[in-house]
Amino acid sequence: MLRFYVYLYNDDVMTLRSKLKKALPKKLVYYYALVSAIRAYMHDIRIRAYDKVYNASDAEKLKRDLTVNYHIIEKGLTMPEPRPGFGKQVVFNVVDYILRYDRMNLPKDAVMFVQSVSVIKEYLAYHKKIGHDLDQEVQAKTALVTESFPEIDGQKQIRTSRDEYLEHIGGTFDQFCRSRYSVRHYSDQEVPLAVLQECIEMAQRSPSFCNRQPNRVHIVKNDKTKEAVLALQNGNRGFGHLGRHPAGNHLYRVRNQRPARTARKPLERGNVHHDPAQRPALSRAGRLLTKLERIEGQGSGASPAFAHPWQRGGPDRHLVRIPA
Repeated sequence: MLRFYVYLYNDDVMTLRSKLKKALPKKLVYYYALVSAIRAYMHDIRIRAYDKVYNASDAEKLKRDLTVNYHIIEKGLTMPEPRPGFGKQVVFNVVDYILRYDRMNLPKDAVMFVQSVSVIKEYLAYHKKIGHDLDQEVQAKTALVTESFPEIDGQKQIRTSRDEYLEHIGGTFDQFCRSRYSVRHYSDQEVPLAVLQECIEMAQRSPSFCNRQPNRVHIVKNDKTKEAVLALQNGNRGFGHLGRHPAGNHLYRVRNQRPARTARKPLERGNVHHDPAQRPALSRAGRLLTKLERIEGQGSGASPAFAHPWQRGGPDRHLVRIPA
């Protein structure tokens, strides 16, 4: 029996697909695309559901929660005027996580553990310095940490002058990485729009997958719009109002285009944020780092903040007039 085999090359397959898409009803093509997308995301969904239900990786989750909570206290300590007694419940959370970490016999030299213990000590030292007596419940809770780990001491929050902060403005890249910090106290000095445009242009030189440049930057100058956008991102509480000086400080709103617009298929969705060929997360992190470096290079400070694109990012699309 004779058998005939037909081999379709990529161009032939693409042509066939294009013809099929045109021939089939759009609703059927839509459902096919929907099922394909669900299949592509199903692995992520399964991992997320399994993690929620079976509580896998207790140690990693503890490290995550410890870091998230101690960072909240860190931010409170860097405010221009920290509120006495701030973050009581968060302090309790951090103490509980520290004690649980200790019971699990996890490494005591890990950064998140050292910093969490150090932050509790710094919290107590700050209130002692300003002469504020914490309530007995807080004192008793924090004593569980200070008495158990008296020798642990990590990095402290930095209060510095503008000149000191910009000391390495013309230094090497290594000096920049070691000297740059998120700034949470701003002056009313205007940052020229031309400086921001130059920062964006420099960041565009950072790698993006196949040079598709998925980032879009929106610069917000209107005070009411800035206030409304910042209200959607609770990570700027206590200092966000300083970015609304009448002198004209600007707010960056950086977004990635939807994966469907920059990726040809669902399996490429992660390439919007990183390209495996260029090392994971280098693309997005590189653009952010370049922006921050250039902003500092022009004599200004900045603090990046994150808003979830679905939970909080929807309203600001309307505020900043971002196309759907």
